Amino acid sequence: MVVRLANCQFMIGQFEKVVNFLAKRINKKANSQMVLPCSLYDLAVKNEQKHLAFYQNIDYCTSDSMLITNYFRHKYQKKIDRVYGPDLMLAIFDYQQKNKTNFKHYLLCPNNITKKKISALFNKKYPNQKIFYDYLPKKISQQQELLHYQKILDHKPDFIWIGIGSPKQLAIADWLKNHSQGVKIFCVGAAFDFISGQKKQAPLWMQKNSLEWLFRLLNEPKRLWKRYLVIIPKYLLGQILSNKKNNKT
Repeated sequence: MVVRLANCQFMIGQFEKVVNFLAKRINKKANSQMVLPCSLYDLAVKNEQKHLAFYQNIDYCTSDSMLITNYFRHKYQKKIDRVYGPDLMLAIFDYQQKNKTNFKHYLLCPNNITKKKISALFNKKYPNQKIFYDYLPKKISQQQELLHYQKILDHKPDFIWIGIGSPKQLAIADWLKNHSQGVKIFCVGAAFDFISGQKKQAPLWMQKNSLEWLFRLLNEPKRLWKRYLVIIPKYLLGQILSNKKNNKT
């Protein structure tokens, strides 16, 4: 089922059905597509002027957040699963491995360490898949970045996976989508780090109880304090006040 939330198009429902839809290749003559496992942070920053165009170019969002998932469950009174970025990525690769597809995948990792770890893991787990591994160096010029993006497209992938974090990964995906056809581009944030073991994932009980943010904050306070203690609370408060105002009118 496809629904809209905050001007974003969400694909919601049972996990397997969402995976089955997203795991299929696009016609090479069709427009490329951007897919984002969407978090509360994405909803909080998407209307900022410097990010707006990137978020508007997304074709499908999935619910990466338990709060968003619970909202959909309450609103539609249906079985709706969380479609978490790392789980989505693994499920699509599992689906394609099982169906013996011959797709080309390009993985753009956050750093060389994660690249080495994820390549060792995926080459063993998915021997039938054609996978190219790469990472984007941090200190390069804008021109060098664009050349790097073009290098990605020169490999003619069917699927591109970007694990750099929002909104940077969306800027990259936006450029790739606008300069290609028939490619499905997934922005999966920290998925490579979690899958490879480079970063710890929150225990399942914390994930199911909407406490994953706390686990991540305690593990990376310097990087994430503003996201979880300022940006997201400010966004949620704004939504609550807006809803109260609308209910009065």
